[in-house]
Amino acid sequence: MEKWRVAVPQILWEMYTPDINGNYDPGLRQRNLKRIITTIDGCFLGTARNSPPFIRLILFPEFSLGGWTSGQTNIGAQKEHVAITIPGPETEVLAQKAIQRKVYIALGIMENDSAWPNLLFNSAIIINPKGKIILHYRKWNANLGTNPHEIWDEYIAPITGQRDPFPVVDTEIGRLAVSICADIYSPELHRAYALKGAEVLCHLTAGSPQVRIAMYRTRAADNSMYIAVTNMAGNILADGLIDHSRTLRQTIGVSGRSSVYDYEGNPIAEATGDASQIVIGTIDIASLRANGPNLTDLRTEPFAPFYNQSIIPPNIFLNATQKELLEPKKVREQYAAQARQNREKLYSFYSENDVK
Repeated sequence: MEKWRVAVPQILWEMYTPDINGNYDPGLRQRNLKRIITTIDGCFLGTARNSPPFIRLILFPEFSLGGWTSGQTNIGAQKEHVAITIPGPETEVLAQKAIQRKVYIALGIMENDSAWPNLLFNSAIIINPKGKIILHYRKWNANLGTNPHEIWDEYIAPITGQRDPFPVVDTEIGRLAVSICADIYSPELHRAYALKGAEVLCHLTAGSPQVRIAMYRTRAADNSMYIAVTNMAGNILADGLIDHSRTLRQTIGVSGRSSVYDYEGNPIAEATGDASQIVIGTIDIASLRANGPNLTDLRTEPFAPFYNQSIIPPNIFLNATQKELLEPKKVREQYAAQARQNREKLYSFYSENDVK
């Protein structure tokens, strides 16, 4: 397989916040969609970007269409004003651009699903160069919205039609997977991807990079996979009236550092700070397959008893009330104490008096 390039644009996104009268601007998603389309075209400007190795994959971060939301934007408002359906009009625009540019596109979006009309999902998709959605993932460590574990007994994954929360798709550029923002805190998720053969992880984030850079490198090295990270830019820029809150993503310190890491955890390409820019890294799948570890020394049986015990119970939103669904944080807090008690059951120590 020939080498190819991945682009991780780090750009400004418009936030979804109500104005002083509590109203939402219906044009925000379209403006953010236009930013995506313009940025994709920008990835192909310049002679160097139109010569081998070619750009084959472009990533956009969590909340790409609806933008980062303020505390005022509750679950109900997000479902009405921020979330989209997949597929839908917005994904069709992206599909046409993928066809035009002959490129894979991955992005994070808040999702409404008619099969779960009362739930909100923090999701990601990958569209192939033929304009088809080939991967549909829902955030595992989702605080905003519902994660698959919280409706586990009835959860069916999109596209595959199976209870498969960790989808990996085999493509002409390698085997691709996706994780979102706080997912990086779960080593189990990325090990599951590795065991399913993932070679390039698209990590779509909208959060502080400083505390996660070591995790990016570790997840890549531990699981022998490339990791491409795309985050929002962090400059301050208002493009409209203040009372409409049309302020672009501006919180310094929780943006920037988009990057690409190889399968040994080495940085291939990194953003310079949190300013707007397009970061491009080269992916060599042939080298990974020839030289990367393949987890053949993994011994699973000794660890099975630990993972067979429940710490956080599943299905906590399966029979939740409408009020609970609108306030998921409070529901999760109620289960936190139970999770701590469950974790205590896992502890098994021997006393120094038992040492022979």
